[in-house]
Amino acid sequence: PVPVAAWTLKSGEEMDRVHQKLMERGIAIQRTRYVGAGPNGALRAVVFATHTPEQINRLLGELKALV
Repeated sequence: PVPVAAWTLKSGEEMDRVHQKLMERGIAIQRTRYVGAGPNGALRAVVFATHTPEQINRLLGELKALV
């Protein structure tokens, strides 16, 4: 297992919007395109041991509000 979560949304434009809103709120995740992610790419988050439960919960809460 690896500490990486990648997901897609309905469209590339929707993923761009969510990525931009998260960045504006101080949450950095990747908006990436790679083989296997499909033509629109994916959003990708990596969790490190230095991330606190509060930070992870904040990411999840912001994602819930945005999607």
